[in-house]
Order: sequence, then C-alpha cells, then structure tokens
Amino acid sequence: MAKALPRLSARHTANTRSALIRAGRDLFTKKGYDATSTDEIVERSRLSKGALYHHFSSKHDLFRAVFEDVESALIQRTGAEAGDLPPAGSFAFWEESMKLFLAYLDAASDDAAFRQIVLIDGPAVLGWPLWREIQAMLAPDYMETWLQDAIDEGLMAPHPVSPLAHLLVAAMNEAVMYVAHAPDPAAARGEVAPVVRALFEGLLLDSRG
Repeated sequence: MAKALPRLSARHTANTRSALIRAGRDLFTKKGYDATSTDEIVERSRLSKGALYHHFSSKHDLFRAVFEDVESALIQRTGAEAGDLPPAGSFAFWEESMKLFLAYLDAASDDAAFRQIVLIDGPAVLGWPLWREIQAMLAPDYMETWLQDAIDEGLMAPHPVSPLAHLLVAAMNEAVMYVAHAPDPAAARGEVAPVVRALFEGLLLDSRG
C-alpha cells in the first residue's frame, strides 16, 4: 500500500496539471489571453486557485504550458505523417513533403487553438525571442534534414543548408501569420498556399512538366 501512494500522488499531480492546461486552452482559444481571468480558469477546471498556483507561478506561466501543448500536438501530427514519406530523390517525396508544410497553413486557418494561442497571442504574450526559442526547442530539425536529403538526391542544387532552412522557416512563419491575422483565414490560406508552393518549387533543379 505504501508503495502505491507515490504513484497515486504522481497521477493526481499529472491529472491536476492536465485539467488546468485543458481549461486554459479552452478559454485562451475562445477569449484570448488578455480577456481570460484566473478565476475563469479555476472555475472551468473545477479546481482551486491554490491548485493553479501550486503548478503554475502565474497566468503567464500557464499560458506558456498551453502554448507548448498546442504546438507539440501539431508537430506530433505532422511528424507522424512525415514518417510515411516516399523515399527521397523523387518528385513524390517532394510533393508529399509540400503537403506537410501546407498543413501549417491549414492549421492557421482551421485550428482555432493553434491560430489564437500560438500565432496571435503567442508572440505578444511570450515576446518574439521566447516564442522563437520555444519553437526551436519543440520542433526537430525537419527543414534542414529535408533540404539536405533533397540536395543529396539531386532534386536541388547545393546550397548552405542552415541559412537556407532559416530563410524558409521565416517565410513559413510569415505565411501562417498572414493567414492567422486575416479577416477571412480560409480565403487567406487559399491566397498564400500557391505562393508558398511556388517559393519551394523554385528551388527544384528540374520540373515535372
């Protein structure tokens, strides 16, 4: 029995933290960070303020945990899809890779939590330096690996991979921000997707036509 207590305590702690993150995610998505109060968060989670401040030092601290949760979920989804890519060196590989990049535009348009928490409130609440730092910590180096594979297999001319990856990531960040902040995100997604595709396809050594 004594051995079971630490496990029960750890489970209770994890469940409490998860409940607070879920409540924060729901409220931050629907109302935004500034309009959400700690009273609303504890009421939604059915916990006490003491529980909130036991796990998080402030609303800002909770927001960072929610941000990481939302961002990680999207990265895990796209990462799972990346595991099914065709072998490098074919246009099928390139085309399926493009679908992964365009999935971020879809999320900016269709995923309310990702749009509001990561793209709209994230930079304002966390600040751009921390926003970029968290993204770098959570996301593996997909872009550099993808570019190096494309170069090695002759789809692209050789370029310094690290600076090119930074430029393309910056372009993708601007693209999703354009969608997230548009009055009509779905229409904006339709506008920017062909531009993103043209940008990436401009790197190809050959064309399918």
